[in-house]
Amino acid sequence: MRISSRNLIYACETYTLASGAQSAIDLSFCDPSVFLDFQWKVDTDTHDSDHIPVILKSSINQSSDQPKRWTLNRADWDKFQSLCSQNTVESKIIQDEHPVAEFTVNIIEAAKASIPTCEWAKLCF
Repeated sequence: MRISSRNLIYACETYTLASGAQSAIDLSFCDPSVFLDFQWKVDTDTHDSDHIPVILKSSINQSSDQPKRWTLNRADWDKFQSLCSQNTVESKIIQDEHPVAEFTVNIIEAAKASIPTCEWAKLCF
């Protein structure tokens, strides 16, 4: 069903509870451009809740290049601070055509050199 004023699509269905009562599930809204990228279904187990869970599953194959997580508890914070101090010289950043972008690049480079990362799906300890 389309909500035309906002150009959104919603998914909803009436579900019969174990007690036999009918329940309208919470609505799920999305942009039409991604509507076909998801499977929408109702979980058959309420998990001891008074709500029936809705499961959205992406039909897009996930890339093997999952984002990495910073392992903050293994960071070399002294090295990070030193690199930030060296690379984020105020006079250099202010003179740059895009100072916020330059500052961000410097911070990320310092983090890459001093904070280990791990794969998203793995525990990062």
